[in-house]
Amino acid sequence: SPTCAFDAWFLLVHFGHWVDIAAERLLLSNTDTANDLLWLLAFYYDPCSMCHKRNQTMMEARTVADRLLLIFGRIKLSLAELYDAVGPNTTSGHSGRDQLIRHLVLIFLMFSSGGVAVAKECIK
Repeated sequence: SPTCAFDAWFLLVHFGHWVDIAAERLLLSNTDTANDLLWLLAFYYDPCSMCHKRNQTMMEARTVADRLLLIFGRIKLSLAELYDAVGPNTTSGHSGRDQLIRHLVLIFLMFSSGGVAVAKECIK
């Protein structure tokens, strides 16, 4: 029910690391609440943006999340594949959008099979 969902998010916002949990749920579960999670993340990273700008952020973040999900299960993953999945617009000058996408990439690296190897490759 909507009240139950609101109560759950209220608890997460006040007592948990809800941003990490929202990003993790977005990437790790096939959930019907993906748009709601994207809205919350977009609002968190840029609370002052207007509706059109937030919708654009959500659309771009959704595209990146979908691409990351396509390569999520790969055991062998290269840095080039990750760059291709994230796309060329990761430094758009819109800091809220960029921060949201970086957060999704970080969650992806933490939980995907090939994420640790890609992170090591990136650090080198």
